[in-house]
Amino acid sequence: MNSRLRTCLVLLLLATVGAALDVAFDARARALVTTGGAPDEIALAVARAHRGPLLWIDARSDAEFARDHIPEALALDPARWETGIRAVLRAWQPGTRVIVYCRAAGCGTSRNVADRLRRDYGLTDVWVLRGGWEAWQEAVRR
Repeated sequence: MNSRLRTCLVLLLLATVGAALDVAFDARARALVTTGGAPDEIALAVARAHRGPLLWIDARSDAEFARDHIPEALALDPARWETGIRAVLRAWQPGTRVIVYCRAAGCGTSRNVADRLRRDYGLTDVWVLRGGWEAWQEAVRR
């Protein structure tokens, strides 16, 4: 085997090992691989397996939240942001993973809320629940 081919194979092996380690130790990379979603999306199974503190944020309307929601979730209806954000900031503590959800996979409200929490409040461990409320309901039905 010539030295160029050997060098290419070694580089390919190192890149593969690096990618595998990234998936093993980086929750965002693991969520992307396991869900096939955007880098800030998290699958329900991955969210539920998290061992640290979680803060669920329901970005649906207040009326939808009142009908039903994930246990212990806080309402953060963008139409009533100033009211909802106070409760969220009181509940949040350093080291807490925040997971935002809205109605369904196609709902952009959860992403808007997550982006605003990152941008305006400096929260870094903020995720969007892949599939939203519908994913939660489907998992509960099983």
